[in-house]
Amino acid sequence: MYKSICKLMMLVSFSILIIACSTTQNSDKETMETSMESLQSGTLVVNDFGYEVSDGDEVRQQFDAYLSPIYRETYITSKQAKEMNLKPGYTFHVYDFQSVENLDKKIAEKVKKDKPIYFTVDYYKNVVGDDDQVEYNAKVTFY
Repeated sequence: MYKSICKLMMLVSFSILIIACSTTQNSDKETMETSMESLQSGTLVVNDFGYEVSDGDEVRQQFDAYLSPIYRETYITSKQAKEMNLKPGYTFHVYDFQSVENLDKKIAEKVKKDKPIYFTVDYYKNVVGDDDQVEYNAKVTFY
């Protein structure tokens, strides 16, 4: 009788172990798939200063949504500038810790004041310290 109880307990233990392992594997697989999807949504390059060059993420989309309608004729991408063989003129950086909207306004004020023929904006974000405070940075080039 003890042998059959012992065998039954071992069978139950192994069954629970197998169920736990398969659940963990499914969870790990879902986590990995989610991580890979986020990597595929845009390219990410870290420059010498530790800034992430944002391309294809929500920050760039917010910038583009604000700047494109206002400066439709003069706002172009860096890729378009290369294709058009434009020579860069004046380049400057704009920073803001508050929000993307404040950075948008600073860029718009400078563009409105200087009235370039064309301009490009490369967007960066930098997580500062352990507080996860984000510094938004834009490199603006006038052509």
